[in-house]
Amino acid sequence: MSATGKRHAVVLGGSIAGLLAARVLCDHFDRITIVEKERIAANGDVRHAAPQGAHAHGMLAKGLQVIEVLFPGFAADLAAKGATLAGANDVGIYIAGWRKPHDNPLRILVATRPFIEWALVRHVRALPRIDIVEDTEALGMTGDATRVTGVKLGDRTLAADLIVDARGRRSNLADWMKALGAEPPRHETSPLASVYCSYQLEPKPGAERPRTLQVAEIKDKLGAIIFAVEGNRIQLSLGANAEIRMPQTHDEMLAFLRDKLPVPDAYRAIKDLMPVTALAHSRFAASVRRNFDALAHPPEGIVAIGDAVASFNPIFGQGMTVAALEAEWLGQCLDKNDPSADGFARAYYKGIKPIVDAAWGLPDLEAKRNNTGAQNAATRFLLWYTERMQHVASHSTRVSQTIAEVQNMLKPPAQLFRPDIFARVLFG
Repeated sequence: MSATGKRHAVVLGGSIAGLLAARVLCDHFDRITIVEKERIAANGDVRHAAPQGAHAHGMLAKGLQVIEVLFPGFAADLAAKGATLAGANDVGIYIAGWRKPHDNPLRILVATRPFIEWALVRHVRALPRIDIVEDTEALGMTGDATRVTGVKLGDRTLAADLIVDARGRRSNLADWMKALGAEPPRHETSPLASVYCSYQLEPKPGAERPRTLQVAEIKDKLGAIIFAVEGNRIQLSLGANAEIRMPQTHDEMLAFLRDKLPVPDAYRAIKDLMPVTALAHSRFAASVRRNFDALAHPPEGIVAIGDAVASFNPIFGQGMTVAALEAEWLGQCLDKNDPSADGFARAYYKGIKPIVDAAWGLPDLEAKRNNTGAQNAATRFLLWYTERMQHVASHSTRVSQTIAEVQNMLKPPAQLFRPDIFARVLFG
């Protein structure tokens, strides 16, 4: 890697998005500073800024491909330490029927969020030209409505040629922009109130670990995922509509899996395991996106990434992959353009819009499933079509493979409606 004389870049937030952005910036700047409000992730710690960290986290196939380019051997390293690195046919998926196996050799990585963050931190700390400032909160920006020149850190200002806001869902970049006289982005929300419950278990001595398993019921957005994690443990994560009462104990979880899910496989997978952590619970109210791409003249010198742009319902597992794709696009923008040039920020935001759109569509559609007031004729057809598609995927290899490719962001959502798939869903 070589620097290009573009001096100094600042990343606000030591999140997964921030760490990936720092890696990309390392190819283009002489010096990179990561500013993190808390302590940077340590192995096994759930950060206060990431309360969903106790729940299942998956790197979809496309995101894993990007990370493997940025950090060669990353997936194998985590798998060797206990994370689940699985091919599509290594995962048992039940959604309106058992998903039929297919031939795409895609791979996914499933692990705890603290473990993934810890691995990324180790890789980033090994890079040259990166300085990490912890326990420090960014309080505002310097500059004007057209260009940002630095970030305020308490009683000092950190000058920067480019700032990347990776502070996640709670980012107040819009307020900072207004304070400088710039037009803020429009906020868009997609309510889908959900509850989550997760904990870890261990096999009894000599017992085999269960296979990776996902079981879901469409109407109540009810789903369980079971997978191996570091430390020879098994993680169970359960998600559902907010109206569903989540289990509070291991015994309640066993009864829930046995009685509420459409098939008994999740119950059978954990009934002989021993719980080793308490059950962790959290809630999620709505997906949120900030439409920076719609701004005619976003200020230069700063761009947002990851959840600071769009935060998705975690039940769909898209967040880390979207962050990886946005980091990849940031690198491509820096390959082609000087970040100090007029139009850099707008070009970046225009480029990430298709990424956000692809991830936004399904959660936004599912948010309307139990809200008839938000449905029109087109929405009702799409809800019927996506549910019907899950049924057909239990006996059609082509439909099963296409769903997997779209869900893993290897192909755009439009592929679900290409003529051969459309015909199979309607008549298969």
